[in-house]
Amino acid sequence: MIDPKLIDFLDSHRICVISSIQSDGSLHSAACHFASTVTGELIILTENTTRKVQNMLDGKSVNAAVTVGFSEEEWKTWQATGTARVALKLEKELSDIYERKFKTILNLKPDSIFIIFSSLWYRYTEFKSDPKVIIESQ
Repeated sequence: MIDPKLIDFLDSHRICVISSIQSDGSLHSAACHFASTVTGELIILTENTTRKVQNMLDGKSVNAAVTVGFSEEEWKTWQATGTARVALKLEKELSDIYERKFKTILNLKPDSIFIIFSSLWYRYTEFKSDPKVIIESQ
């Protein structure tokens, strides 16, 4: 089970950077809005024409890395490696999670698509705490 402190952190942030290896071997990173589930999965709404999803459109998971937390005032960050995949259909549950976070009704288009990121390893750090707080997955 993921630490509730991490869920609170993810719930309080709106932007992440996701990186993955493209099918040609190049690295691609993108800043994205995200919502998170109670299990710590990240949900990213994008379009099926964006570069970040091209290597996932065949339904396969790809290795990916995500960072959340960029504030120089807050000095808290969550870094994770894991897998990313696209939801093969626009699931109502994913839309509901996203709408709750952003307090808006989604205007989904025919090319709208959700990326689901699942971490295999993560580290959350509060650099300003004394002592410094580090929560790392096993």
